[in-house]
Amino acid sequence: MQSGIFLPGNAKALVKLRGADDHYLIAASQNRGPLELFKKKESQKNISLNPDDKIIFIHLKNGKVRREEVYHGDSFLSQSSSFISVNDTMKSIDIINDKNETRTINFKQELRLSGVAILNHSIFLYFSASSITKTQSCP
Repeated sequence: MQSGIFLPGNAKALVKLRGADDHYLIAASQNRGPLELFKKKESQKNISLNPDDKIIFIHLKNGKVRREEVYHGDSFLSQSSSFISVNDTMKSIDIINDKNETRTINFKQELRLSGVAILNHSIFLYFSASSITKTQSCP
Protein backbone atom coordinates (compact mmCIF):
# COMPACT_ATOMS: atom_id res chain seq x y z
CA MET A 1 0.00 0.00 0.00
CA GLN A 2 1.29 3.44 -0.91
CA SER A 3 0.33 6.84 0.37
CA GLY A 4 1.24 10.39 -0.44
CA ILE A 5 1.01 12.69 -3.41
CA PHE A 6 3.69 13.77 -5.86
CA LEU A 7 3.54 17.15 -7.59
CA PRO A 8 6.36 17.72 -10.05
CA GLY A 9 7.41 21.34 -10.40
CA ASN A 10 7.01 24.30 -8.05
CA ALA A 11 3.87 23.47 -6.04
CA LYS A 12 2.32 26.47 -4.27
CA ALA A 13 -1.03 25.48 -2.72
CA LEU A 14 -2.94 22.38 -1.71
CA VAL A 15 -6.60 22.58 -0.69
CA LYS A 16 -9.27 20.01 0.10
CA LEU A 17 -12.62 20.18 -1.66
CA ARG A 18 -15.87 18.28 -1.59
CA GLY A 19 -17.18 17.01 -4.92
CA ALA A 20 -20.82 16.95 -6.00
CA ASP A 21 -20.89 13.19 -5.38
CA ASP A 22 -19.49 13.75 -1.83
CA HIS A 23 -16.02 12.55 -2.86
CA TYR A 24 -12.90 13.99 -1.22
CA LEU A 25 -11.00 16.11 -3.75
CA ILE A 26 -7.58 17.77 -3.56
CA ALA A 27 -6.68 20.74 -5.77
CA ALA A 28 -2.97 21.50 -6.24
CA SER A 29 -1.62 24.62 -7.90
CA GLN A 30 1.87 25.16 -9.25
CA ASN A 31 3.83 28.28 -10.09
CA ARG A 32 3.37 28.87 -13.85
CA GLY A 33 1.85 25.42 -14.14
CA PRO A 34 -1.55 23.78 -14.40
CA LEU A 35 -4.08 23.39 -11.61
CA GLU A 36 -4.37 19.69 -10.87
CA LEU A 37 -7.36 18.01 -9.25
CA PHE A 38 -7.15 14.63 -7.50
CA LYS A 39 -10.07 12.46 -6.40
CA LYS A 40 -9.88 9.91 -3.60
CA LYS A 41 -10.75 6.45 -4.91
CA GLU A 42 -12.79 5.32 -1.92
CA SER A 43 -16.06 7.05 -1.10
CA GLN A 44 -16.52 8.30 2.44
CA LYS A 45 -18.99 10.30 4.47
CA ASN A 46 -18.25 14.01 4.87
CA ILE A 47 -19.90 16.35 7.38
CA SER A 48 -20.23 20.03 6.51
CA LEU A 49 -19.05 22.61 9.00
CA ASN A 50 -20.71 25.95 9.64
CA PRO A 51 -18.80 29.22 9.12
CA ASP A 52 -18.75 29.88 12.88
CA ASP A 53 -17.41 26.43 13.88
CA LYS A 54 -14.02 26.72 15.58
CA ILE A 55 -13.08 23.51 17.43
CA ILE A 56 -13.80 19.83 16.77
CA PHE A 57 -13.40 17.04 19.32
CA ILE A 58 -13.30 13.63 17.66
CA HIS A 59 -14.11 10.77 20.05
CA LEU A 60 -12.55 7.53 18.81
CA LYS A 61 -13.80 4.01 19.49
CA ASN A 62 -10.58 3.17 21.36
CA GLY A 63 -11.43 5.84 23.98
CA LYS A 64 -9.01 8.53 22.79
CA VAL A 65 -10.14 12.07 21.94
CA ARG A 66 -8.55 14.13 19.18
CA ARG A 67 -8.90 17.92 19.02
CA GLU A 68 -8.83 19.80 15.72
CA GLU A 69 -9.13 23.52 15.13
CA VAL A 70 -11.02 24.87 12.12
CA TYR A 71 -9.08 27.42 10.07
CA HIS A 72 -10.30 29.55 7.21
CA GLY A 73 -7.73 30.39 4.54
CA ASP A 74 -5.10 27.83 5.54
CA SER A 75 -3.12 28.03 2.29
CA PHE A 76 -1.57 30.97 0.43
CA LEU A 77 -4.34 32.89 -1.38
CA SER A 78 -6.68 29.90 -1.14
CA GLN A 79 -9.18 28.30 1.20
CA SER A 80 -10.22 24.69 1.74
CA SER A 81 -13.86 23.65 2.00
CA SER A 82 -15.14 23.36 5.57
CA PHE A 83 -15.93 19.72 6.19
CA ILE A 84 -14.68 16.76 8.17
CA SER A 85 -14.34 13.27 6.76
CA VAL A 86 -15.78 10.42 8.81
CA ASN A 87 -14.10 7.04 9.08
CA ASP A 88 -14.85 3.81 10.94
CA THR A 89 -12.58 4.64 13.91
CA MET A 90 -14.86 7.49 15.03
CA LYS A 91 -17.51 7.09 17.73
CA SER A 92 -18.78 10.69 17.87
CA ILE A 93 -17.84 14.27 17.03
CA ASP A 94 -18.39 17.41 19.13
CA ILE A 95 -18.32 20.65 17.14
CA ILE A 96 -17.99 23.92 19.08
CA ASN A 97 -18.75 27.29 17.49
CA ASP A 98 -17.46 30.76 18.40
CA LYS A 99 -20.34 31.24 20.89
CA ASN A 100 -19.26 28.07 22.77
CA GLU A 101 -22.38 26.21 21.59
CA THR A 102 -21.78 22.51 21.05
CA ARG A 103 -23.44 20.16 18.60
CA THR A 104 -22.76 16.44 18.78
CA ILE A 105 -22.89 13.90 15.99
CA ASN A 106 -23.01 10.26 17.15
CA PHE A 107 -22.27 7.28 14.95
CA LYS A 108 -24.33 4.23 15.87
CA GLN A 109 -23.07 0.79 15.13
CA GLU A 110 -25.00 -1.42 12.78
CA LEU A 111 -24.64 -5.18 12.87
CA ARG A 112 -23.93 -6.93 9.59
CA LEU A 113 -24.02 -10.63 8.89
CA SER A 114 -20.42 -11.71 8.26
CA GLY A 115 -20.71 -15.49 8.20
CA VAL A 116 -22.85 -18.57 8.67
CA ALA A 117 -21.77 -21.94 10.07
CA ILE A 118 -23.68 -25.19 10.47
CA LEU A 119 -22.50 -27.55 13.20
CA ASN A 120 -24.43 -30.61 14.46
CA HIS A 121 -27.68 -29.47 12.83
CA SER A 122 -27.40 -26.00 14.45
CA ILE A 123 -27.01 -22.76 12.51
CA PHE A 124 -24.60 -20.14 13.83
CA LEU A 125 -24.74 -16.58 12.53
CA TYR A 126 -21.69 -14.29 12.87
CA PHE A 127 -22.13 -10.54 12.94
CA SER A 128 -19.68 -7.67 12.62
CA ALA A 129 -20.27 -4.06 13.63
CA SER A 130 -19.75 -1.08 11.34
CA SER A 131 -20.34 2.60 11.89
CA ILE A 132 -22.37 3.62 8.88
CA THR A 133 -25.54 4.90 10.52
CA LYS A 134 -25.39 8.53 11.67
CA THR A 135 -27.64 10.33 14.10
CA GLN A 136 -27.35 14.02 14.87
CA SER A 137 -28.39 15.71 18.10
CA CYS A 138 -28.11 19.30 19.24
CA PRO A 139 -28.00 20.00 22.99
